[in-house]
Amino acid sequence: MSEVLSNLVTLQKDILSILKNRRKEYIEKTVTASTLELAEKKAALEEEDGWRILRKGKRSIRLAKDKSFDEKLEDEVWCILADMGFKELSRDRLFKIPVGEGIPDRQIDIFAKGDETVIFIECTACEERKKKPLSELIEKIDNVRKYAFDVIKTYYISGPKLKMKWGIATRNIEWLQSDLIKCDQENIFILKDDQIDYFRKLTNHIRLSAKYQLLAYIFKNAEIPGLNLTVPATMGKMGGKTFYNFLIKPYDLLKIAYISHKKGTSPEDFDSYQRMLEPNRLKKIGKYIDSGGQFPTNIVINIKSKKGVEFHKTENIGESSFGQLTLPSTYASAWIIDGQHRLYGYAYSNRAQKDSEDKTVFPVLAYINLPEISEAQLFVDINSEQVKVKRSLLNEIYSNLKWDSEKFSEKIEGLCARTVMTLNSSVSSPVYDRIITTNRHKTKFRCLTLTSFVDGLKENKFFGEEKKSGVGPGPFTASYSADLHVTLEKAISILEYYLPFGKK
Repeated sequence: MSEVLSNLVTLQKDILSILKNRRKEYIEKTVTASTLELAEKKAALEEEDGWRILRKGKRSIRLAKDKSFDEKLEDEVWCILADMGFKELSRDRLFKIPVGEGIPDRQIDIFAKGDETVIFIECTACEERKKKPLSELIEKIDNVRKYAFDVIKTYYISGPKLKMKWGIATRNIEWLQSDLIKCDQENIFILKDDQIDYFRKLTNHIRLSAKYQLLAYIFKNAEIPGLNLTVPATMGKMGGKTFYNFLIKPYDLLKIAYISHKKGTSPEDFDSYQRMLEPNRLKKIGKYIDSGGQFPTNIVINIKSKKGVEFHKTENIGESSFGQLTLPSTYASAWIIDGQHRLYGYAYSNRAQKDSEDKTVFPVLAYINLPEISEAQLFVDINSEQVKVKRSLLNEIYSNLKWDSEKFSEKIEGLCARTVMTLNSSVSSPVYDRIITTNRHKTKFRCLTLTSFVDGLKENKFFGEEKKSGVGPGPFTASYSADLHVTLEKAISILEYYLPFGKK
């Protein structure tokens, strides 16, 4: 059994060395001879097989050849996983695993192990985008999966219980609906073009933290046996809401943290990370942590879990209680209300690379299952008076926060903000991508501000006004019912029609 997974790479220096080659778009080899002339003759034969000359030595020639599309995809996904910080990875394309008695070992494109999880990925790609049946590949996975999982359980028997899953990564393939349904039935995760691009960008943006967003996508809402986080905590009440105070390693908090409400893999989801996290600030915080800096203020989170949390009280302290708090065993179960830069800046520090040795802890204030409107309101309450949060970002938040408010003034604020955000993101809009938002900087073309646009809609009472006698409608008003989408659509259609006249 000691040789079962012998083709693994586990040392960071080895992973970095392999990364260098797997990032390249081509493979390399060298031909040598007693003279350069003879080496050139050998190289000429190789050129007929698709190789090209990179450089020449005194008696050798370095050759290169473009990778196949499948190999490029394998290397791309492998590099993303390595950049995310997976510490045990298949070394190359020759990684194999036993899949049954009397059956040849199965070659696996990519194997990656985290602290609590193991993932297997098969890759397939096409030169040009087209439909490709994948039922045969799905069937092969189904046939060998159970035995492969049993081998992994035995190989890592001394560690925590691992959650395992098999997936398929594709490039330029239009999936058949029947194959998508089959993967869902067989509990096989899928990484298509958009997901691969998303996680590559996310890894570049939040470094090692992106690993847990990937695992949250793969193991959505699943209980992870090895993700057992129990901390000493104080329980109290504030404003009628129960809260918990505790200290936790940032590396552990990152496992359950997230920022985007969607927790998906869409461009809008990535925009949430861009809006909330500024790279320069993350880098500065990383350096501050490495220099020994500490943060005395709480990171504020909202833990979202159907089961809630387990709190075992050991003693009462006045109106508060002290005990042991067990956090949810699911990835992406804690939305960061405040302290995003402090937490994700940790991933930019050198300490994050030595998580098992690092003694850093962050103070946390945790609420449990606050409604989205309450957690967003709390974010605004905490940040609206601080310089670090621009009003443009608050307007973006208002587009969701105040959409369902019962107060007319807040409902109009949410409606104005969403109208402008929709105009900016709609290709048919005359102001498409012309509005400066927190993740889209000013240019000669993008020169309108979200704040001024929102203020213009409010000040001109396009959505009506509140009077002593009641609510008076405005020119954009279609309905003040609970569903504001009719009014939003009316406003968008009117503005898209009239705004072009402003150019004349």
